[in-house]
Amino acid sequence: MVVADVGFGNMFLDFSNKPSISNHIIGSVGAGNLIIQLPTEDVPVLVTINDSWLCSLSISPTLKKIGPNRFANAAYSADSKAALVLILMFRWVKSSFAKKAGNKPV
Repeated sequence: MVVADVGFGNMFLDFSNKPSISNHIIGSVGAGNLIIQLPTEDVPVLVTINDSWLCSLSISPTLKKIGPNRFANAAYSADSKAALVLILMFRWVKSSFAKKAGNKPV
C-alpha cells in the first residue's frame, strides 16, 4: 500500500508500468492539482473518489461509473489479480487522468 498526502501543491502519480501484484494507493490532496497516469487498458483499475463541491474532476473516458463515487475500467472485476486500486480524497483540487503519450490530461 502506498499513501500519498499533499496539503498544498501539485502531484503527478505515474502508474504507466504494468503491475505484477495488486497495488492499493491512497491519495489525499488539500489544495492543488492531481494528475494520474493510468496503466494500459488491459490492467484492471478501480477508483474511489471522495471529493467536495470545491473540486473539479476530469475522469478518464476509459473509466465507467460502477457505483456512487466508484469508477472502473473494462478490465476490472471484483476478483481481478494485479489490480490498481486508487482511493482518492480531495478537498479543493483540480484532478485529471493523463493519457500515456505526452502526459496530457484527458
